[in-house]
Amino acid sequence: MENTSLLDATNWQNPWINLDTPSLSQTNWPLLLDYHGPITHCIGELGADHFTIQPADRLTVISGNGNIDYGEGKYDLLDLSHLSSTEVVEWVDAAFGDGILFNPGNGARVFDGILLADGHQILFEGLDIVQFSDKTIYFSICPNDPEFYQQWNLHMMGVHNAWRFTQGSSDVLVGIQDTGLGYTADGNAIHPDLAEAISLSDNLADDFTPDHKDSSLAASYITSHGTRVQSIISAVSNNGKGISGINWKSKVAHVDVVGDDPDDLSLEEATRFLIETAQQAGQRLVVNMSLCINAQSSLEAYSLHRAFAQLVEENKENALFVISVGNENCDRIAYPASLGKKHKNVIAVGAVWGKKARQYYQPRPGIRIDYGNHGSNYGFGLSLMGPAEMIAASASVADGRVHFGLDPAFQGTSSAAPNVAGVASLVWSVCPELSAEQVHCILVETAYRPEGETYSEETGYGLVYADSAVRRAIAIKKYLIQSPSTSTNYASHIRPSVPVCQLTCQNSLIDSWQSVEHLS
Repeated sequence: MENTSLLDATNWQNPWINLDTPSLSQTNWPLLLDYHGPITHCIGELGADHFTIQPADRLTVISGNGNIDYGEGKYDLLDLSHLSSTEVVEWVDAAFGDGILFNPGNGARVFDGILLADGHQILFEGLDIVQFSDKTIYFSICPNDPEFYQQWNLHMMGVHNAWRFTQGSSDVLVGIQDTGLGYTADGNAIHPDLAEAISLSDNLADDFTPDHKDSSLAASYITSHGTRVQSIISAVSNNGKGISGINWKSKVAHVDVVGDDPDDLSLEEATRFLIETAQQAGQRLVVNMSLCINAQSSLEAYSLHRAFAQLVEENKENALFVISVGNENCDRIAYPASLGKKHKNVIAVGAVWGKKARQYYQPRPGIRIDYGNHGSNYGFGLSLMGPAEMIAASASVADGRVHFGLDPAFQGTSSAAPNVAGVASLVWSVCPELSAEQVHCILVETAYRPEGETYSEETGYGLVYADSAVRRAIAIKKYLIQSPSTSTNYASHIRPSVPVCQLTCQNSLIDSWQSVEHLS
């Protein structure tokens, strides 16, 4: 069997380029909107899945759904080893401007496609490999960062597949409200795997407050919470160092709001700074807030931070807030994540396990983290889940010195939120014309959840899934925004399926498509 090397971020090109097949003509490829024939839909789970096709089928749709086993060399694979690549009559590569529009039931999006000589049509998303008898085609992006294969969180969310379409853009600003970044004692250097962030003067340096102990180091070490959070979203990628960030290209603005230190900003001040920074550059804004406000109730917290809540409301079109729900393992969404009950541009994020829990037992991937005396909060208002207890860049201080390294298990909803924020920034990078609510809606529609589930107070709408979410945004941009003359024909197929895409808002369910239709 002839093999090609895994595609890295520098040699990525059209994976079909060496196949002797015609380019897309669309003569044999309908936009699969009004297809009424039998469909075989193969749906993967969170691990490596092996897919095959049945000769009697005419249309097979394959959804990989993330692959937590990717770092172990196990792949979401479509096995066509009984066929030669010469039996491909036509192909469609969704990452190169084509793509077949299809709605598998949770939102129309662009799929890659294979048309075989016998007339069998195959649509797929979320695959790592398509294997023929004579060729193996790879569809995931592999940066050269040495710890990338340890970043099961990226593979679980399908980020390595979504990178085919985008690695971020200058249209989006990622804002982080946290502890600031860990600097060396002379104030001249941050973690070598992070790029300098936009900040206010004298505000970016982490004061290393003792609230954030690094579980991987001795008890005397104090770590920079903000360094770890930022690394998940935007560690410098494909630089041969450390880990890979989710978003490689969007700028980051980091504001210190945690620790009650002299230069810290209030939530209102920090939010206003981030909004103004994004507006001046004409950017959309994703704000990560891996924090909770200590108060007797959300109502008390709201009254103390009313001005912040007002900014959230005033910027519902252009600012998306991704906020941790808290780690008390209780039926309560902490503030400010609880604002998601009222504001659809707020995503309340809980945390799920990967393959191995921090306390060394084997959970089922995608289950809410629950250690008994602590864990991910849950309840009404929980929106989406992100992975937790994954590797992250760290900056820790002891004996007056700052040590840069890696935290092997950054834990809690603090680590889940930046995973969701990073994916949201990729979706918005693909289609900046979307509103914050629409990005939230796309993440809800395309989230991974067990078959048959829609919403639960344990895991919200499910685990954020990057590949399908980005493909969904591409479909909306292509058929509702860039081609308005055809949007009337496609709008009813592209609009969300109402039972899935409904965002909890106070005591009612709001069909968020109402704010999407104006794009047509």
